[in-house]
Amino acid sequence: MADHEETSPEEKFTFVDKRRVADSTDSAQETQSADEGPPVFDTSASSPDDTTDQATDIYQIVAYCVGLLITEGFQRLGLLADPQTGKAVQDLPSARVAIDSVAALTQIVDEPGSTLPDPVRREMKRTLNDLRLNYIDRNRS
Repeated sequence: MADHEETSPEEKFTFVDKRRVADSTDSAQETQSADEGPPVFDTSASSPDDTTDQATDIYQIVAYCVGLLITEGFQRLGLLADPQTGKAVQDLPSARVAIDSVAALTQIVDEPGSTLPDPVRREMKRTLNDLRLNYIDRNRS
């Protein structure tokens, strides 16, 4: 293994041998302080509080997915241009799938155990209603 003194000052990276993390946590911390590399975190140990953190994260992930589906729904309704083509194209069957997916996920995050704030949930419902009304309007034409 090369000494750090032998490397040129132009090099902006450091080599961290992550195989040493499995040996022991103490040796990994010593290696970190000696090498001045990125921190090494031990994620193998879990505490009882990890389940609540995971529950919080999952509701945020679902809210993110709802946001993606809302955008896709407006694009498929022809109300937003596709970022790849720059054109607004209407595809009502696909829009309906996106709207139904938003409805299902909104119902999930609206359960009593949800950790999403009320304003976020209300905004999701409002946008879902907007999608539905626009779908009805586009379907009449």
